[in-house]
Amino acid sequence: MRDGNPQGYRLIPVRPDWQDRRDLLGFANLLTGRYEMGDLLRAIREAEARPDRPYFVCLDEMNLARVEHYFADILSVMETGRRFPDGKWSTDTISLSSGSCSLVPSEDETDPPPTRQSIPNNLVLFGTVNVDESTYPFSRKVLDRANTIEFNEIDFRLQTEAWNDSPLNLDHLQGLGEFLGYRPYRKLPDVREGHPAVRWNQALIEINDILEPEELHFGYRVRDEVLIYMAYAIDLIESLPASSTTFDEPSAFDFQIQYCPVRKLL
Repeated sequence: MRDGNPQGYRLIPVRPDWQDRRDLLGFANLLTGRYEMGDLLRAIREAEARPDRPYFVCLDEMNLARVEHYFADILSVMETGRRFPDGKWSTDTISLSSGSCSLVPSEDETDPPPTRQSIPNNLVLFGTVNVDESTYPFSRKVLDRANTIEFNEIDFRLQTEAWNDSPLNLDHLQGLGEFLGYRPYRKLPDVREGHPAVRWNQALIEINDILEPEELHFGYRVRDEVLIYMAYAIDLIESLPASSTTFDEPSAFDFQIQYCPVRKLL
């Protein structure tokens, strides 16, 4: 445990007054001459310190403020991720200081923050969302860069009754996290190179042809995310056939179409 957070996980509650990156990445405090690090920058540094393990960051109630404002820097560098010839994956860097403040550590830190920061390969960002009168809707800019999952079913059974007295296997989840950390299908070329998930591209073309006359068709980012999701599904779900091209039974692809960002516009 560190700062009340378990190793490999950090929960960041989003506040309604967030308008820029200051609370997430930090800011140069001209009064103290220090750079005050935000919670996300702390998580990024912790993830870099243990590159062999996945690090999960949850933005709780992330649409209480406008995601396009406080998350703009992250949304931008997400587009720059690429794999280098040595096999390592990295994004472009975010500038943390313009030079107006010396980057000395804050009072609770020992090492100064870097002047520029990229997103490490083992960092997994996700968030929780409620849709009501107190929150902001997501723009296409955000939805195109995300994969959404909706939880609408209600089950009032007690925990032990719902799980048939079988406790959650945390060791299995940790192992799954390590597996995902070493299998980063970050870009479509990773899927194109012989991966069976690319066969669903033809179905996406046909769906887009249906939606285009009503100007509801989706773009390249959504296409890429669906195929990347299918690559993970084939790797992780043993029951998903790796060579079948039929769609007679519900599959991971059906869930992607059901919860695709396009659904928000219908």
